[in-house]
Amino acid sequence: MNRLERKVAVVSGGARGIGRAICLLFAKEGARVAVTDIIDDEGKQVTDQTKGGGGTSQYWSLDTSDEKQVKQVIADVHQRLGGIHVLVNNAGISGTNQPTHEITEETTRIFKLTEKFNVFSVGIVKKQRDSVAIVVHKEYAKALLGLNQFSHIVVIYWFHKNDSTAKRKVLQVHPRGDKTKPLTGVFATRSPSRPNLIGISTCKMLSFNGNTVYIDEIDALHDSPVIDIKPYIPQIDLISEARVPWWVKNADG
Repeated sequence: MNRLERKVAVVSGGARGIGRAICLLFAKEGARVAVTDIIDDEGKQVTDQTKGGGGTSQYWSLDTSDEKQVKQVIADVHQRLGGIHVLVNNAGISGTNQPTHEITEETTRIFKLTEKFNVFSVGIVKKQRDSVAIVVHKEYAKALLGLNQFSHIVVIYWFHKNDSTAKRKVLQVHPRGDKTKPLTGVFATRSPSRPNLIGISTCKMLSFNGNTVYIDEIDALHDSPVIDIKPYIPQIDLISEARVPWWVKNADG
């Protein structure tokens, strides 16, 4: 029917599955299709298939996790095909349907390209001379409903003062900087230097005032971004027979 005649369409993840089907359909409808993917051999096969059906397409190798490469490919498509009218962002991975013992290094590499998440602040820690509080951003204030029925909360926050490439690369530390304690992997400590700079504190709630939750204390700095707040539930969070190393006394590791 040529509904896309003289249109230029860019399809990411066009080598397989839904992306491949979109490329073939667009070409059949008269579009000039830019097929993009990281699976080069199969991507080029798609262009051959579109040409065999009378359509027009070209293949570009594109890793959509590389912003610089995305800009270069889009600019090249625009120049070679004379513009861009349709963009289908089909690239991405939600996981693998293979048993774990069958997952190859290549599968793992591809999955890591898209294993990124959006985490944002829902509030901020405010420490004054006579008070400590979590100020929840107004757009999330409704999420506080019912929290006053609990006595304690678990606050998850970001070590914003430690957010540097060097500190994110730290994998082993002496707990609390005490060299009399054994060198320990950061996943076995509460060190603020770690790949993802997430801190957790259990706090006693004192009072509420609108979107502000006053607490007794927290092991976080003033203006630390708060990622989440959860109620402390003894039946879930309390483990009476937990085992800890000898160097852990009454303080976190």
